[in-house]
Amino acid sequence: MIDPLLNQLRREGFRTILTKTYRIDELFKCLEELVNLYTHISKQQNIHKEASKIIKKAFSLTLSTNSNIRGYLFNLIVKNIFDLEYKNTKINKTVEHNKQLREIDVYFEDENYRYVVECKSCVNFQNIQKEIRDWLNKKYTFFINWNKANNKNKPKKKLKIYFIISLKDSERINKIRKKFKKFDHITYYDQSFLDETAKKYQQKEIRSALKCFLNI
Repeated sequence: MIDPLLNQLRREGFRTILTKTYRIDELFKCLEELVNLYTHISKQQNIHKEASKIIKKAFSLTLSTNSNIRGYLFNLIVKNIFDLEYKNTKINKTVEHNKQLREIDVYFEDENYRYVVECKSCVNFQNIQKEIRDWLNKKYTFFINWNKANNKNKPKKKLKIYFIISLKDSERINKIRKKFKKFDHITYYDQSFLDETAKKYQQKEIRSALKCFLNI
């Protein structure tokens, strides 16, 4: 799981994202150490603790704590989990409507729906609520209209919006649902959804990667 993720990081221009960081080569060395750790996963004890140390070291090499690295890694893990059930998932897909551009963290379609997946990897609940509120205020109407426009020129499909939140707290997720209940087409999932999906498909490596990430 991790080795393909690293390759995907390179293909998706991850090195470009890191142009504002110090010691880029050291950062990739940390990621490669993580690959090696998971390559010998069956022989390792306390693997999540060790992997967490490596990733924390990697993050410490970034220019600031506001780096997009954590969010990008979470997007990749979410994408890999949706890959288990859907075809042609896209990460950081840019769409256009009325000469406006918006980015989708993870995007895919099936016969009946277009799925817009917004990933929230913050560890602070108040920040998560703020990010969701900002997204709904700035992007919700855009995607509703974008989907309607698509239905004029393409096969008609309904829109589904998923918020994937890196918390494991059903009570807080329910608070979010109630707070933003006026917005249609939206489903909120916590980290349990990701783990249960990976477990359903017996993807131990994905579950390990998710657990490692969430322990950071």
